[in-house]
Amino acid sequence: MEAKRWTKFTIGSTYAVLAAFGLCTAVIDPLFHYHRPLSFLSYPLHNQRYQNDGILRHFDYDAIIIGTSMTENFKTSEFDRLWNVSSIKVPFNGGHYKEMDRAVRQGLKNNPNIKYVLRCLDYYFLDDKDTIRTDVEYPEYLYNDNLFDDVRYLLNKEIFLDFTKPVIGCTLDGKPSDSFDAYSNWNALHPFGKEAVFSSYSYSDILFPMENATQEDRERLKANLEQNVLQTARAYPDVTFYFFFPPYSICEWERFFYSGQLVKMRELEEVVIEELLPYENIQLFGFLDCYDITCNLDNYKDTTHYGEWINSQILLWISRGEHQLTRDNYKDYLTSTREFYENYPYASLH
Repeated sequence: MEAKRWTKFTIGSTYAVLAAFGLCTAVIDPLFHYHRPLSFLSYPLHNQRYQNDGILRHFDYDAIIIGTSMTENFKTSEFDRLWNVSSIKVPFNGGHYKEMDRAVRQGLKNNPNIKYVLRCLDYYFLDDKDTIRTDVEYPEYLYNDNLFDDVRYLLNKEIFLDFTKPVIGCTLDGKPSDSFDAYSNWNALHPFGKEAVFSSYSYSDILFPMENATQEDRERLKANLEQNVLQTARAYPDVTFYFFFPPYSICEWERFFYSGQLVKMRELEEVVIEELLPYENIQLFGFLDCYDITCNLDNYKDTTHYGEWINSQILLWISRGEHQLTRDNYKDYLTSTREFYENYPYASLH
């Protein structure tokens, strides 16, 4: 009898503890899977692929900033002031076009009041339309609407320690919830300038033959754009989509030049422009002719990532319609920038 009572007590206690942990995570909901943040709690924002889906589902907003690490230093406070909106920032570091589109559609499905979507289009165009980043973990149980697999969220020790417990700690310490200005912003964590750029850059002056985009490249890109950009734009004609090509530094274009990829990259950029321009609710921006930015390595921590002051400038330009690519100017833009980067004296950088 004593053994039976002990067994029942042990099993009951185990279930009680598990239920307490699960209830704590469900009520606090640090990943916003069930509800928006509770006003009396302080929520850290520190994991894009665990928290972004919940942000898109449950936060109050009417504009979205999304993209790769090229968008991590944007400040929603600046976007809100320039566009008179309430925006969220949901970057996906190293994300592919499919991942971005899935997130945008999640936001548009759950929030009918969205007016604007700001999204970068990185120059690495040739992913297959279904490519998803494979070196990071995707908590699919958060992305679906299946309540039965939520046990992986509610009874997950790592979730409790890494997400639920920090909410309790920040609340008890009187810390405010993280803002979207600070969310994923890495600006203060890195040095900028030529020394920083070249410390992460393996320079090679071996010049490979210049390649052109093949018909297969073009069709692959068009399929990617159709599935992961254009279908969504067509489905939401009342939403304005701001797309921009991020201004990589001159060292990244040096990399393209010596690897023989520069012409191919610019030809594919032309494909993107011509596919997007016919849509009235798409505005497209290019900044490769901002040579004072791309050729000044003080703006960069490596060959592609620029400081937050460039993000601020990009917002200002887009809000004013400056550097917008149109049917009237895109050919001149492509010609002048291609001539500049093809003929730049790259040896002078070293």
